[in-house]
Amino acid sequence: MNNKIQDSPLFIMEREFQLISQDVLLIFDMEGIITDVNNSAVRIFSKNREKLIGSRFVEHFIDPVKANNAVEQVFDTGEVRDYELVMEKGDGPNPIITFSISPYKDQTGKIVGAFATGHDITQQKRDELELHYLQHYNRGLIEVSLDPLVTFDQEGFILDVNTATIRATGRDREELIGTPFADYFTDTDKAFTGAMMVFETGEVRDYELVMKAKDGTQIFVSYNASVYKDQTGDVVGAFAAARNITERKQAEVELQKLNNELEENIDDLERTIRAFTGRELRMAELKERIAELEKDAELYKKTGDKTT
Repeated sequence: MNNKIQDSPLFIMEREFQLISQDVLLIFDMEGIITDVNNSAVRIFSKNREKLIGSRFVEHFIDPVKANNAVEQVFDTGEVRDYELVMEKGDGPNPIITFSISPYKDQTGKIVGAFATGHDITQQKRDELELHYLQHYNRGLIEVSLDPLVTFDQEGFILDVNTATIRATGRDREELIGTPFADYFTDTDKAFTGAMMVFETGEVRDYELVMKAKDGTQIFVSYNASVYKDQTGDVVGAFAAARNITERKQAEVELQKLNNELEENIDDLERTIRAFTGRELRMAELKERIAELEKDAELYKKTGDKTT
C-alpha cells in the first residue's frame, strides 16, 4: 500500500481510531474527483481503493447526470440530504445508496471538496416495493369481496372501507373514513359496544346489527371482527366483515308468523275438540238417562197390570 493512501484522512480514522463504519464514506474535490474512501466504500463499490481514488464520483452510478447534480448542489447550497443514487456495479444487483454530502474545508477554512456519507438502502427499497405489492394485492382481495369490509381504530373511527361498504351505506369513501363506525347502524350503542369488544377479547363473531343507508334503507348484517397489529406486534385497529343476513332474518320473521298462526289454529282446534267431546259426553249421559227412564216406565207398567 502506498504512502499516499496510508496518509488519507479516512484511512487514518479507521486505522488509528478504529472508526469502522458500515456506511460509504468518501471525499471528492471541487471537480468531483474522489480523493479518499473508507473500507465500506471499497466493499460496496466492489473496487479497490487504488481504483476508486482518482476516479470521478459520477461515473460509478447508473444516472451520472443525477449524480453530477448532487456534486453541483453541495457546492451551490452547502449540503445535500438523502439523495438517492443507484450504483453501477456491473457484476450483480445494483445497490441503491442514499447520500448526505457537505462541503469539506482545509485548515484555512477554504472549501476544497466535499465529504459524502452513503447508506445502502437496497433492502429497504426492496421491502418497500414488496409492501407496496402486498398492499395492492390485499386491496384487490378486499375490493372483490361482495361483503362490506371496514377497518377502524381503537376509538371506533373508520380507517378504510371497501366498495361493498360504499354501496351498502350509500356514502363515498371520503364520507366514511374518519367517522364513527357506530354511526351507520340503527342501534349505535350496540354497534359501539361490539367495536370495543373486539379490542377487549381479540375478536367478535356473529354480532348482529342493522345497518342504515343514507337513503334510509336498512339491512340486517352479521359481523365477524378481529384485531390487527403492526410490525412490532402492537394492536392498531380492527378488521370487520359484515355478512348481509336480511333474507335470513325476513325468513325467520315469516317463520315466526307461521308458527304463531299454527299455534292459534291448534288452540282453536283444541277448543273445538273439547266442545265436541263435551257434547258427546252429554249425549251419552242423556241416552243413559233415557234408557233408565224407559226401564222404570216398563217396570211401572208391569206392576200396574198385576194390580188390575
